[in-house]
Amino acid sequence: MSVTHNQAASSINKGEEDTLQRLLRAVALLQARIQQRQQEANKRHRQTEERHTEAMKVVEQREDELRWQIATMKATTEKPRGTMTKTTIVQALWTTV
Repeated sequence: MSVTHNQAASSINKGEEDTLQRLLRAVALLQARIQQRQQEANKRHRQTEERHTEAMKVVEQREDELRWQIATMKATTEKPRGTMTKTTIVQALWTTV
């Protein structure tokens, strides 16, 4: 039994269709992976921004504490003529801790 031209073309088209379907499934799978990875990257980025914001708050609080300690030390250690002694500096530091 011989294969007609139409049967041969149909067989080739079926093979191409199968290949195309496999490629489409592969593309869809890759797109899903890309989307998942993008979502994970966005989540990590948000978390990093949140940690940075919290760290900046801690830094600002520490800066405020240090400014207050410096101001207290200056006010405590200054004598009428503007001189300081080692004893008054140490006492000022211990009272601000």
